[in-house]
Amino acid sequence: MGPMQFNQMQIRDAIGISVETFRHWKRVLPPFSKRKKYTLGDLLAAGILHRLTDHCGVRAGHLPEISTAIVELCNAGPWTSLQNKALVIDFQKKTCALVKSARAFAFQDIVVVCPLEGIVAQIQETLSRKEPAVAQHHLHFPPIAVSNARAQRQRV
Repeated sequence: MGPMQFNQMQIRDAIGISVETFRHWKRVLPPFSKRKKYTLGDLLAAGILHRLTDHCGVRAGHLPEISTAIVELCNAGPWTSLQNKALVIDFQKKTCALVKSARAFAFQDIVVVCPLEGIVAQIQETLSRKEPAVAQHHLHFPPIAVSNARAQRQRV
């Protein structure tokens, strides 16, 4: 079995964005264009991008290079290992880096520090609430074995 994958609707539902927002992302953010399936790392990256656009007011059209770097970092290893780290985004240099603590990073200019703990927790909570659909309902009455003799008598 391969890694877990998500479709567009699952990504939108998990991070809380509209169809229109995701369509816009597909037009302006290279990691989301022309794709149908997404990984857990992509889901985390989408959560980060949502925070940048919704909470920080950064326009998605200003994030093409940064979005690519964020997706690459989020897919570089197990996404849950990122929970206690922060993502430091330098818009001037169009780079980002994972750090254990924002205090350990030497800031040269204005940067955005995005703690990943809350985003990972939100995604874990959303994924744990989704229960798989039951393929078959339970029978109200148990099945009964039918012998061949009885079946042949009924055919006659």
